[in-house]
Amino acid sequence: MKKINYKNKKGITIIALTITIIVLLILAGVSISMLVGDNKVLNKSEESKKETEIMQYQDKLEVLKQFEHMNNYTDNIEGFLNNYIQVVEKDAMFNSNKGIIPDVENGIVTVITKEGYKFEVSFDDVIYVGDENDSDSDININDVRITIVTNPTDWTNQKVKVKILANTNKLIKQYSIDGGTNWKKYEQDIEIQDNGVVIQARAINNNNEITKIITKKIDNIDRLAPNSFTIKTTNTSNSITVEGTTTDKEATTKDGKSDIRGYKFSKDNGASWTDIKTEGKYTFEDLKLGSTYHIKVKAIDNAGNEIETSTKDVTVK
Repeated sequence: MKKINYKNKKGITIIALTITIIVLLILAGVSISMLVGDNKVLNKSEESKKETEIMQYQDKLEVLKQFEHMNNYTDNIEGFLNNYIQVVEKDAMFNSNKGIIPDVENGIVTVITKEGYKFEVSFDDVIYVGDENDSDSDININDVRITIVTNPTDWTNQKVKVKILANTNKLIKQYSIDGGTNWKKYEQDIEIQDNGVVIQARAINNNNEITKIITKKIDNIDRLAPNSFTIKTTNTSNSITVEGTTTDKEATTKDGKSDIRGYKFSKDNGASWTDIKTEGKYTFEDLKLGSTYHIKVKAIDNAGNEIETSTKDVTVK
């Protein structure tokens, strides 16, 4: 029988096998740690998925807001909220959402998606403010947007009401009308009666972090009536042509110059008036021969201030 020389055979030793197993266990542990540990592959994958979903919702809410503005634009806060809620509710992406909550006082619509992502939509912005159960401290001060809304926005001879809006209602809103020397808590509309006032607005959280300060100058108040003027008339056997124009009063520190919007004409001493005309010339026709008419003209500026001329009696001859 042939003898086998085991000394010349090569194989794995117990020590080598043990070392190999230990190395494999270490590598397995490292791999598992990378997959499930803090900020590792699986967590990063979940975070990436969440960020993508949040971005998709945010983009969609912005698209719907622009759609609402183009089709039903209004500077009325309540009107905006109601219109926007209807647009969101009709969109298939939000059919199974957990809630759409209007906040008229702050001018915000809060939208909570089926995943619990919480968004606040205002005139100014759409921001993700955290998950449904997040605490107030989770709001990033840099994500807060402050907006100043005035009513009316056109020329007026009345006070201007100012609203301060934020795309979150978790912070305290403040305003100043003295250049930032004194800040007051914003709790209701601010009424401004003089042109030229500059409103500053900001918000502050419980950590005394302050948002960017925004400003708006009130420049649409005009309480000054147009300058006085006279009229001239020419007539035929059945008509009277009236001409008369004027200019608006020059601006002061408290009142602007809105300029002349147009003119109204009367042939019965102001008992009745024509519709407003852009030109200071008008012809009354089909008049009665021999009758006397009491002609007046009224100038109206863009803020609604008026001035009337003296009456001029004209007899049709």
